[in-house]
Amino acid sequence: MTRAPDLSLSMAASSRRSVPIHRKAALYELFNILMDEAQNVDTAPKVSTAVKSTIEFIIAHYRDPSLDLQALTQSAHMCSSHLWRVFKKDVGMSPMRFLRDTRLRQGAALLETTSLRISEIATQVGFTDPLYFSRMFTGVFKCSPWPIASE
Repeated sequence: MTRAPDLSLSMAASSRRSVPIHRKAALYELFNILMDEAQNVDTAPKVSTAVKSTIEFIIAHYRDPSLDLQALTQSAHMCSSHLWRVFKKDVGMSPMRFLRDTRLRQGAALLETTSLRISEIATQVGFTDPLYFSRMFTGVFKCSPWPIASE
């Protein structure tokens, strides 16, 4: 009787940056969801024009560490409480949470596709503190970015 070859779902161990395929798939899926949301903003009839422009503004400027609620309200020409309320109603989360999730998803994609250090990735996606980036990453993705970068 011949034995079937082992078809495990882990990447080759010889690669310095090998990552288990289930982690890689989950991170790519999260990134794809964000990109789909961004591309489908124009086709979603329930999203107001102000929310669309705020999402576009966030996607265009998420790398800027000084981007805050005040900058978002100025770009939307609304007061912060009204923008928060409309954004939460249309998108299901606050504008600042959307900004944070955008930064983290972009960071996850960079962890998977580059050999940059965590501190460099954190800076590129708008975090001024790599430890804060790591803490937020762990909270959202339920795994630390450190094993991803060092595997």
